[in-house]
Amino acid sequence: MLTPEQLRSTLETERQFRNVLLSAAKVTEPKPPSVWSGVGKLLLKAIPANVVRDAIVGGGKAILANRQRSADQDQPVPEATKQ
Repeated sequence: MLTPEQLRSTLETERQFRNVLLSAAKVTEPKPPSVWSGVGKLLLKAIPANVVRDAIVGGGKAILANRQRSADQDQPVPEATKQ
Protein backbone atom coordinates (compact mmCIF):
# COMPACT_ATOMS: atom_id res chain seq x y z
CA MET A 1 0.00 0.00 0.00
CA LEU A 2 1.26 3.48 -0.94
CA THR A 3 1.42 6.27 1.52
CA PRO A 4 0.04 9.67 0.46
CA GLU A 5 3.58 11.02 0.15
CA GLN A 6 4.66 8.14 -2.13
CA LEU A 7 1.56 8.58 -4.27
CA ARG A 8 2.18 12.34 -4.55
CA SER A 9 5.83 11.69 -5.51
CA THR A 10 4.82 9.11 -8.14
CA LEU A 11 2.22 11.41 -9.67
CA GLU A 12 4.69 14.32 -9.74
CA THR A 13 7.27 12.13 -11.51
CA GLU A 14 4.67 11.06 -14.08
CA ARG A 15 3.65 14.70 -14.63
CA GLN A 16 7.26 15.74 -15.20
CA PHE A 17 7.78 12.82 -17.61
CA ARG A 18 4.64 13.78 -19.54
CA ASN A 19 5.75 17.41 -19.77
CA VAL A 20 9.15 16.35 -21.12
CA LEU A 21 7.48 14.13 -23.73
CA LEU A 22 5.13 16.90 -24.83
CA SER A 23 7.92 19.45 -25.14
CA ALA A 24 10.02 16.98 -27.14
CA ALA A 25 7.08 16.35 -29.46
CA LYS A 26 6.69 20.11 -30.01
CA VAL A 27 10.36 20.47 -30.91
CA THR A 28 10.22 17.68 -33.48
CA GLU A 29 7.19 19.12 -35.30
CA PRO A 30 8.31 20.80 -38.52
CA LYS A 31 7.59 24.50 -38.84
CA PRO A 32 5.07 25.44 -41.51
CA PRO A 33 6.69 26.90 -44.62
CA SER A 34 7.08 30.65 -44.72
CA VAL A 35 4.81 32.72 -46.93
CA TRP A 36 7.87 34.51 -48.29
CA SER A 37 9.37 31.31 -49.70
CA GLY A 38 6.20 30.81 -51.75
CA VAL A 39 6.29 34.42 -52.96
CA GLY A 40 9.93 34.01 -53.97
CA LYS A 41 9.18 30.89 -55.99
CA LEU A 42 6.23 32.60 -57.65
CA LEU A 43 8.37 35.58 -58.64
CA LEU A 44 11.10 33.34 -60.01
CA LYS A 45 8.57 31.52 -62.16
CA ALA A 46 6.72 34.68 -63.21
CA ILE A 47 9.75 36.69 -64.38
CA PRO A 48 11.32 35.40 -67.60
CA ALA A 49 14.99 34.42 -67.43
CA ASN A 50 16.06 36.90 -70.11
CA VAL A 51 14.59 39.80 -68.09
CA VAL A 52 16.59 38.74 -65.04
CA ARG A 53 19.73 38.34 -67.17
CA ASP A 54 19.27 41.76 -68.76
CA ALA A 55 18.73 43.37 -65.35
CA ILE A 56 21.91 41.82 -63.97
CA VAL A 57 23.97 42.73 -67.04
CA GLY A 58 22.55 46.26 -67.15
CA GLY A 59 23.23 46.77 -63.46
CA GLY A 60 26.79 45.51 -63.86
CA LYS A 61 27.42 47.81 -66.80
CA ALA A 62 26.04 50.78 -64.85
CA ILE A 63 28.29 50.01 -61.88
CA LEU A 64 31.33 49.73 -64.13
CA ALA A 65 30.46 52.97 -65.93
CA ASN A 66 30.07 54.81 -62.61
CA ARG A 67 33.42 53.49 -61.40
CA GLN A 68 35.10 54.49 -64.65
CA ARG A 69 33.58 58.00 -64.46
CA SER A 70 34.67 58.47 -60.85
CA ALA A 71 38.15 57.18 -61.69
CA ASP A 72 38.35 59.60 -64.63
CA GLN A 73 37.33 62.53 -62.42
CA ASP A 74 40.06 61.67 -59.91
CA GLN A 75 42.80 61.73 -62.59
CA PRO A 76 44.61 65.01 -63.17
CA VAL A 77 44.24 66.54 -66.63
CA PRO A 78 47.48 66.14 -68.63
CA GLU A 79 49.28 69.40 -69.51
CA ALA A 80 49.25 68.66 -73.26
CA THR A 81 45.44 68.74 -73.39
CA LYS A 82 45.08 72.03 -71.48
CA GLN A 83 44.85 75.19 -73.58
